[in-house]
Amino acid sequence: MPTVCAVTDHAAAAGCALVLAHDYVVMREDRGFFYMSELDVGLKFVKYFEVFFNEKIPDNQTRRDVLLRSARVTAREAMARGIVDRAAQGIEGTIEEALRLAEEVAATVSDGSKLAEKRKLMFSETWRHVSAAGGSKL
Repeated sequence: MPTVCAVTDHAAAAGCALVLAHDYVVMREDRGFFYMSELDVGLKFVKYFEVFFNEKIPDNQTRRDVLLRSARVTAREAMARGIVDRAAQGIEGTIEEALRLAEEVAATVSDGSKLAEKRKLMFSETWRHVSAAGGSKL
């Protein structure tokens, strides 16, 4: 099934990856940042994590800012940069908008297995690296 993420506060570190693992994202615009803090604490990325970010954030400048500058990206900026699909006000507004979006996209999917195959094609390098890793942890 299609997945929709409602980001009601900060999406930091592994939270960024969790957000990007969804098909669609709604982010609260009056609070919170999309923020990759690994650089700040000196953590390294495994190869499939790097490939995942390359496929989910295809714009080089945005990816550079998120991964190399640890930019704190607001909902409006994340929407403009193609990281999130919609922005909403407050926790309740974000959840309501995510539910609306989920209903919209769920109405377009009749076969979840076909959607899964499409994801594998869209994000083929990520799929290849994760499969090769044999389920090792981030």
